[in-house]
Amino acid sequence: MSKKTNGQDSLHAATEARQAELETQNEQLRQLQAVLEKSLAHYADFFEYAHIGYLVLNHKCMIDEINFTGAAMLGVARSKLIHHSFNSCVAAEDRQRWQNHFIKVITSDDKLTCEVVLQHDGASRFDAQLDCQCIRKTDKELAVRVALTNITERKRIEADLRASEASMRAILDNSPYLAWLKDSESRYVQVNKSYAEYARLKDAQQVIGKTDFDLWPRELAEKYRTDDDEVMATRWQKHVEERSLDGDRIHWVETFKTPIIDENGNVLGTAGVAMDITERKQAEEKLQRFFDLIPELACIASTDGHLLKINPAWQTTLGYTEQEILSTPFLDFIHPDDRGATMKEVERQLIGEATMRFTNRYRHKDGSYRWLEWTATSDVDKKLLYASARDITARKQAGE
Repeated sequence: MSKKTNGQDSLHAATEARQAELETQNEQLRQLQAVLEKSLAHYADFFEYAHIGYLVLNHKCMIDEINFTGAAMLGVARSKLIHHSFNSCVAAEDRQRWQNHFIKVITSDDKLTCEVVLQHDGASRFDAQLDCQCIRKTDKELAVRVALTNITERKRIEADLRASEASMRAILDNSPYLAWLKDSESRYVQVNKSYAEYARLKDAQQVIGKTDFDLWPRELAEKYRTDDDEVMATRWQKHVEERSLDGDRIHWVETFKTPIIDENGNVLGTAGVAMDITERKQAEEKLQRFFDLIPELACIASTDGHLLKINPAWQTTLGYTEQEILSTPFLDFIHPDDRGATMKEVERQLIGEATMRFTNRYRHKDGSYRWLEWTATSDVDKKLLYASARDITARKQAGE
């Protein structure tokens, strides 16, 4: 009797333990189910109110599923869209292209994208991007999952950008000047028609991605690269008159280079324009040769009292080097007794009056003085004085 009672007690205890274990498992299952239901609710909210439309199309391109966002984008109640052909939502001019795309998607494992115009509520229209992926609903039934994005604003911005680029291209290509953009590695990003022609290329696109080393002799390419690096490092515009190459002919161009800086202060590259100044340089060289051959002292001076340019006759007449003359205020060379009269004559020129036969004495490097007779005029706007002088020392001494 005792053994039987003990066996019953053990069985009862085991049963209670098993029941407690099952109750614990049931409680865990209930908690897990609650978590799953909450997650499903969150997923449903995310799906329904996502910022883009989601659709599932069956193999006949009928709408099986669509979220609230997608229905709102199409301007039709969701209940009316279910089992409705998606093809009718596509604008007539894009319908055949969409149908071809759908066939391609349904026979592919890849995610494919298409841009079409969709009809909103059968009337208004908007540009849409459709990201499509084929899925298998059953072993025999295929469907297409579609993410629908309204890209009307993006298309408008792209159209505006294309129009702006076309306008800029028209301006650049009709400019007689060479124009270009380079990135921070000095690779060409854009050039105008004049630059392409200058580089002996048929199309401006042939320059894109190239560097100066691809287009010009190494000596010139190194010079251009150095200028680019300087402009980007200093963030200042650089103006140079430099030699360039037009086919096999070396000539002169005047170039303006400037850094391209974004709104955050980052240097993105350089922009430049250049014009051919070969004829001007040749004219200046001829003028310089004429200037150098003048037997009289000829000069250009600033109104602040410095000589800016002189011809060789200055060195011959006064014995100084060109550097010594240009680095010294011209009043320092004038005899102290003549400085007052000289400044009054300069003041007359600054109000537009010309100087004829004005005389003063200039100190020679040996300490003696030379009598000079001046003819001068001025450019009031540029604040420059243009003058020439004859050495009349011998005449003065003969008169004495």
